[in-house]
Amino acid sequence: MKDAELARLVGLVDPSEKACRNCHDASSPSLKPFNFVESLKAIDHWSAARTGKSARAESPSPEPAKKK
Repeated sequence: MKDAELARLVGLVDPSEKACRNCHDASSPSLKPFNFVESLKAIDHWSAARTGKSARAESPSPEPAKKK
């Protein structure tokens, strides 16, 4: 999913508000109303902020300093 165009070519579907509201409607259990714009941010794989987080998460952690 690092290449948005390639991911879409192999079947990734960008969610639409209509598709989300098939399940996230007034009858779905939730403490607050469904907000499509805010919810979309939680699954946004393409934004610069998420790309930066992903790169940091994938990089190896530095090894702890050795005691002398």
